[in-house]
Amino acid sequence: MTVRIFPVVLLVGSCGSFMASAAQVDKFPDHSSRRGGFSVEQNSVRLTTTPSSEKVSSDGHATISAAQLRVPGKARDAYRKARFAMSENKLGDAARYIEKALSSYPRYTEALTLRAALEMQDTKSSERAKDDAEKAIEYDPNYAEAYIVLGAAYNYLRQFDDAIRTLDRAIALLPAIWQGYYEMSVALLGKGDFVGGLRQAERASSLDSGNHPDLDLVKAYCYVGLKNRSAATAETGSLSKP
Repeated sequence: MTVRIFPVVLLVGSCGSFMASAAQVDKFPDHSSRRGGFSVEQNSVRLTTTPSSEKVSSDGHATISAAQLRVPGKARDAYRKARFAMSENKLGDAARYIEKALSSYPRYTEALTLRAALEMQDTKSSERAKDDAEKAIEYDPNYAEAYIVLGAAYNYLRQFDDAIRTLDRAIALLPAIWQGYYEMSVALLGKGDFVGGLRQAERASSLDSGNHPDLDLVKAYCYVGLKNRSAATAETGSLSKP
């Protein structure tokens, strides 16, 4: 099994992709070596301060979605254990807990999304990840993290137009989360839109000051496409920093 680490902090797990036209950019990086904010490496999983199943109303108060209210307690408990296992980098345990959650409630949007994020770790499972993320959205069309994972899967499969459409929705639902803009930058880079890709990557950086090598790499390839070698060199130079 070929394993890859991918960005897109699902806010529960993670995913991403990194493919573009080699004819447009000198040499595109190996997709299987990506690392970034949305990965399931130890200590890298991020959780939202508001549970991901909650929506935030115009007055700033969290509300529970109708889809979440239908989830039985047994499934919810297994899902929480899966999230914790991923945060501990115990992917086998996470997978087992996800299956328990889905066995109790097959229409569990959050569990399907988390399974999709886990499947994105294996280069041979991107189609399954796409299918799970699509089902998650079908069951709860307002669950933003599912759109981010689906956009990442589309990027990996080089379906950039689908990724852009999907990520537009993710950003509309979660405009303050950097991962949506990151994946959008990957999709635009894949289409050869270097200006747009750089703009989205800069937006992602403005929302998160952490060290995200994949984000720096996207910027570097956008600069290469724009014939700005000095800026590209500056971005790649940052990759060697601790």
